[in-house]
Amino acid sequence: MIVKKGSKRELFGAVAVRLGFTKRQKVNRALKRQKELREKKQKHKLIGLIMLELGILDTAQLIRVLKEMELKQHCINN
Repeated sequence: MIVKKGSKRELFGAVAVRLGFTKRQKVNRALKRQKELREKKQKHKLIGLIMLELGILDTAQLIRVLKEMELKQHCINN
């Protein structure tokens, strides 16, 4: 499981991979795109939206990943 340093929260891309929606290489492609946008001083764009725009995830998969993350976070907080 990939987690953010100092956090128990699983990262969006890791959840998408764990659920079988994509491969790590495609997450890396989206992260590269996110970095390019940041370097061009464009407004920050969430990785899930980038993955949707690149066709890596469809809308239903994006929602499923977000729900999974919310569920995990709820379990951690309770």
